[in-house]
Amino acid sequence: MQTPEIQIAVPVPSQVRSICGFLGSYDPLHKGHEWIVAQLLEQFEFVLLLIPALHFEKTVQFPLNATFAQRLEMLTTFSKRKGKRGRPLPLAVGLTHEVLFIRLADRLHERFPSAEISFGMGNETFEKVLASKAYYDRLGFPWTAKEQARLQQLQKRIVVFGRSRNDSGFI
Repeated sequence: MQTPEIQIAVPVPSQVRSICGFLGSYDPLHKGHEWIVAQLLEQFEFVLLLIPALHFEKTVQFPLNATFAQRLEMLTTFSKRKGKRGRPLPLAVGLTHEVLFIRLADRLHERFPSAEISFGMGNETFEKVLASKAYYDRLGFPWTAKEQARLQQLQKRIVVFGRSRNDSGFI
């Protein structure tokens, strides 16, 4: 049995109008992640916290890193928190086997056909998105004018977060 590329539990995906994917290792989930999610929830109807099945730039080694199950449990617990007026936060946790953002946007659009797909990420990850061609080359995928155009479109739908000297963050 093949694992789906993205596993998501949401009420009615076809009714979601705007979704923001936030892909990360969450090792561990920390206050910075929580702050980013709060900012994203102000801008998007739904936020999807995605854990990659594999990492390009990081080797996960237990006990130095949290296990996949521990990271999934942290995110699941976080996603069950209540928001304003005691309502559940519009969050879901997903596993993805797709870590190339252009292709991930396509997979999310398949799952959420009526939604505008966006991403939230740190400035270091944004630099990697800008270098998408190198990652395509690394995996042996062709980089064409179509991928370049898709990258330019995707860049318009990314919210980039960074750190400031006083740790208040910036968007």
